[in-house]
Amino acid sequence: MIYSFLGTCKINNVEPFRWLKDVLTRIPGHSIQRLDELLPANRVEKSS
Repeated sequence: MIYSFLGTCKINNVEPFRWLKDVLTRIPGHSIQRLDELLPANRVEKSS
């Protein structure tokens, strides 16, 4: 499952470590009905 998430990050030009760190900190307070918002494909990276 982790391999799939990281592959999805790569396909969607999302930095995997940043995505994983963000998701792990957001999960505890995130609604279970909105978990799809945390998927790499739904992430929008802000350019630095």
